[in-house]
Amino acid sequence: MSAFLHQHRAYENTDAVLLGAACSLWDAQGKAAREVVGAMEGIDLPVFRTRIPLSRRVPSSTLAKRPVVLTAPNSTVADAYTALAEEVLAAYSTKGHTP
Repeated sequence: MSAFLHQHRAYENTDAVLLGAACSLWDAQGKAAREVVGAMEGIDLPVFRTRIPLSRRVPSSTLAKRPVVLTAPNSTVADAYTALAEEVLAAYSTKGHTP
């Protein structure tokens, strides 16, 4: 991941900071998902706590050309995306930025 950031900074001439990685299509019962998160955490990659669950509502909202938080606002996946947005904003603020 640090190689990607280094290349991005050089190419875009930016001081981009990695706030964290997000886990989507999350299957809490899946062993592979837990192993991937464990591997990311094992290399000191910041990983957001919020997990975006696997949901049929996401492709449906994509076909409707509307975000899932608008097409299914009371769904668990919409709640997860809202929680992730809050977590990203908090991490951004912690780094000394203001949204």
